[in-house]
Amino acid sequence: FEEARKAGINLALNKLNAVPTTAYPTPARRPHNSRLNTEKFQQNFALVLPDWQGGGKRMLNELFTTTAI
Repeated sequence: FEEARKAGINLALNKLNAVPTTAYPTPARRPHNSRLNTEKFQQNFALVLPDWQGGGKRMLNELFTTTAI
């Protein structure tokens, strides 16, 4: 939401309300930290993967420049 706003993309929403996980119970317990550790993958394949935030920004930019919201 904030990234779209920074990029100058006008959304139909004016406000986004956060919902805590306690207000949205799920049948399975989820780990507190479920980030994907790509260190081993990068070492095994001699790759340097970009940070996920950069990919998220790129995806939002592509999505919102091609789709009317």
